[in-house]
This record gives sequence, structure tokens and C-alpha cells, in this order.
Amino acid sequence: MATDEFEHWSRCADEDIDLARAALAIARDEYPYLDEAACVARLDAMARAAQAGLGTDADPESVLAVLDRQVFEIERFTGNADAYYDPRNSYLNDVLERRTGIPISLSVIYLEVGWRLGLPLKPVGFPGHFLVGLAGSRPCVLVDPFHGGRRPDEDDLLQMLAKVVGEQAARGALPRALTPVPRREVVARMLRNLKHIHVQARDWARSLRVTDRLVRLLPEAADELRDRACIYERLDAHRAAWEDYGRYLERAPDAADAAAVRARRAALEPLATRLN
Repeated sequence: MATDEFEHWSRCADEDIDLARAALAIARDEYPYLDEAACVARLDAMARAAQAGLGTDADPESVLAVLDRQVFEIERFTGNADAYYDPRNSYLNDVLERRTGIPISLSVIYLEVGWRLGLPLKPVGFPGHFLVGLAGSRPCVLVDPFHGGRRPDEDDLLQMLAKVVGEQAARGALPRALTPVPRREVVARMLRNLKHIHVQARDWARSLRVTDRLVRLLPEAADELRDRACIYERLDAHRAAWEDYGRYLERAPDAADAAAVRARRAALEPLATRLN
């Protein structure tokens, strides 16, 4: 059932992807008996509670202030700086229960509650630190759910971006860093965060499961095929690794690592074909 559910969201048009349910489909890999309805009901309840404090003609920034109060003051969601790489920070059911997470998981909650209030919020895939933007606001209003709804200014953004691209490149890279991203990319980034955690822990079974989801979600992403091949190798699944390396080379024949991948695939061929 979990695979079918994720398959559904991976095949949807981008605007039809339900971020909360897609995130919960990811979490169900770890929690097969997860109560999706209860998690969605929690988001609904937060929105209803926030709505109760609004007038009928509230402007978007007033609604945003009420949303902030509900999520960060009443519910007390906060960033988990002390255990940033705890995988529970990436599972939406855990984040809802523990009220702590990383920028992207907290942003998904903020987006979902805000959308229920009718706010035109956009996911902003800022490198290294996911943000939420209020569409149509001039100047652009950005929200940092990891830091309690802080509104980062240009200096804050440049400092954050410099940690990723360097001080000299930060200013030129800033406009692109603030571009809203598709919902599919939000799901992909959640998966990539988990992949990084599992690879660092050398948990190859979980790494494979997450990378397989990325391959299905982003069928044109050749690098995910290459990464899955590497994980298959770690699991001694030689034929699967050999086949994925081949698919990678078909899609990215001129990649910088193409020669190294060809050599790796050639070394695997005796093991892969021996299993026929």
C-alpha cells in the first residue's frame, strides 16, 4: 500500500501533489502502521484554530501573523538544532508529534496550514535552509520556520548562502536561491536529506529504499540512477548495479564521471552476467 501511495504522488501533475500526504508516504516506509488520517487531521485542526482568530477581511500579512502565532507560539514548533541529523526530523508524523524538525519538514507544516487558510504561500528551496515565501508580497516576505517564523532580510540571506556557495558568489546567486520550487522538488529534497543521513550511517537498506523513491519520482535524474547503482554494489546486488550504471551512461554519456562509471561497470560485468 505504501509503495502504491507514493507511486500515486510521484505520477501526479506537480500542482496536484499533496505535500503532507506525500511526506507521510515517505514516513510510512519507517512506520508502516502510521495513521495518516490523524496526521492530516492535526493540520486541519491547526488551521481551524488559526482561522478562529481571523476576521473576514484580513489581509495576507495579517493572516500570516496569525499563522505564525498558531504554529510557533501556541503549538511551539521549533527547529531541532541539537539533533539536526536525527532522521525523525524528516518524518512528518514524528515532526507533528515531537514539534521539532529541520527547515524543510517544518516548512511543509507551515505551508499546509497556511494553504488551508487561503494564503498564497510558495516553497522556496534556498540552498541549505528551506524557506517559505508569500506570493505577491512586495517586498517579498520570506518566513524561516526553523527559526520560529523569523523574517530573514538580505544580510541574513547572504550570510546563509555564503555558507553554501562562498562569500564572493553569494550575492550573484541570491536571486536564483529565492526562486520558488515545484512541489515535486520539495518531496525530492526530503528524500535526499534522508538519503544523506542513511548513507552517512552506512545503512544501505534504507539508503536503497529512499534512492529508489528518488528514481521513481525523478525519472530523468541520471545521478539518482548512478547513486542507486553504488548502493546496489554495497549490497552485493551486482546485476542490479550493472544495469543501473548502464542506464546512467545512456542518459549521461558525457558526464564528468562517465569514464569511471564505464570502468566500474566493466568490472562488475563478470559478476552480473554470472547470475543469469
